[in-house]
Amino acid sequence: MLTHPTRLAGNLYEVLGVPETAQRDEIRRAYRKIAMKLHPDVNKAPDAKERFIECKTAYDTLSDAGQRAAYDRSRRGGAGSGAGLGADFGRDWDNFSTYARCVSGSRV
Repeated sequence: MLTHPTRLAGNLYEVLGVPETAQRDEIRRAYRKIAMKLHPDVNKAPDAKERFIECKTAYDTLSDAGQRAAYDRSRRGGAGSGAGLGADFGRDWDNFSTYARCVSGSRV
């Protein structure tokens, strides 16, 4: 569990530094570039692991068409944005631990 607010509080696209119109290959390139810098085996900063997890979570969501669509709907405030995913995605995207539980399949 993270102990401080993260960049995911803002926007998954910002975590990876890609525009909302980014294609899957652009998302993958951005993830790989950031992951190589943030991987805990390479980066010894105290928050490297947390930042790496942010990056991985953003990539996992944005590279999956279904999860990305649900995330985009939740950002627009669309009704039923979490349908079939076991969580109300429109409710609490600004809380990383809630988001991580949603992505991992745990109940919120």
